[in-house]
Parts: sequence; C-alpha cells; structure tokens
Amino acid sequence: MLVKAVSTTTLLLMLFSTTASADELADLKRRNAQLEATVQELTLQLAEALKAQQRLEAELAAAVSVSSEEAVELQDTAIATEVVTASGAAASSTSMKETTDGVCNVREALDGYEGSGGDNKALSAWLKSSNHLAVCTTSQLQQIRKAVDWDLLGYQKEVLALIDRELASR
Repeated sequence: MLVKAVSTTTLLLMLFSTTASADELADLKRRNAQLEATVQELTLQLAEALKAQQRLEAELAAAVSVSSEEAVELQDTAIATEVVTASGAAASSTSMKETTDGVCNVREALDGYEGSGGDNKALSAWLKSSNHLAVCTTSQLQQIRKAVDWDLLGYQKEVLALIDRELASR
C-alpha cells in the first residue's frame, strides 16, 4: 500500500511539474513578444526623433546662414548702389541681377526637404542651377550635406556626390 501511495504521489508530482514548466514557458514567450514589440516601437520613435533633430539642425544652420547672408546682401546692395551712382541705370540692373543670382541660400535649398526621392531631385536641381555649387561656401555645403546625410533609403546619393565632388575640388 505504501508503494502504491509513493508511486501515485511521484506520478502526480511529475504531472504538476510538467504543467508548471509549460505555463512558465508560455509566460516567457508572451513576455518576449511584448519586449520585441516594445523594442520595435522604440526604434521607430528613435528614427522619427533623429529625423526631427536633423531637420531642426538644418533649420538652425539655415537661420544662421540667412543672417550672415543678409549682412552680405546689405553689403552687396551698398556696393550696387555705388555702381548705380557711378555708372547709371543700365549698370544698376546688371549689378543687382548678379548679386541676387550669386547667393547661396541654405534655407531655400532645404525648404520643405523631408528626404524623399522627389526632395532629393529638387535639391540636386537647385545645386546645379545658378551655379549654387560654386557660389555656396564650404560651410554652407557642409550644412546641406549634414541635413541630407541621415536618409537611410539612399535617395541622397546624387546630392552627396555633387557636394563631395565640389568640396574635394576646393
């Protein structure tokens, strides 16, 4: 009788330990799935935050660039005014056109930039137009490069290549 009770007890213990292990395994799998979902969500939030940070840095760089460009434009306007006085109205219109075409406006280049293929094509076209690559200072080209360098999909390759070639030639 004692043997029968011991064997029954042993059998019950094995059954309960197997059930407890299965429940624990199911809980661990559920917790693992929750953690994976949390990691994925945090990764997406981090990517969005990095994109927003890059956009803000580009806006700040553009604002700094614009304020220095305004000083240059004021100086150019003063020079153009002197040219107008000395050379007459014909020289004035030519001089004013040269001073406005020869300006690199980082804010204009990055205005509305979100990193899509179309944005990069527009930025590439802007860099090629009005000789912006040659007109922009090294600092301004580096600001533009930094603003588009985050694009993980590779749309920015042409823009980066244009800027890198120009910077290498300086």
